[in-house]
Amino acid sequence: MKKTALLAACAVASVLLAASAASAAPLGAIGNTAVPADSGLVQQVHAGNVHRACELGQGGWHYHSRYRGRIDCRPARPGIRYWVWRSEGGRSDWYHSRDRRWR
Repeated sequence: MKKTALLAACAVASVLLAASAASAAPLGAIGNTAVPADSGLVQQVHAGNVHRACELGQGGWHYHSRYRGRIDCRPARPGIRYWVWRSEGGRSDWYHSRDRRWR
């Protein structure tokens, strides 16, 4: 008797859960009304943190690649010897370590 009542209660609960999940709909689908873009209900988000153009972020200028992740954007190296990429005091650029000057 207890086993049958427990099975019946589980069946009723699963039907109710399935019905509530099936009735969930996006806001625009209710009554086929369109949501205006200037309302507070629409929010633009960054799509997967994948941007292929250089953008200024917390860690400096960078872009993202799907396979390699975050990649720094740097201008071409001005020469072969003594030029190092340096970030100091909010400035990031090529620095000549022998002449102690920025590019």
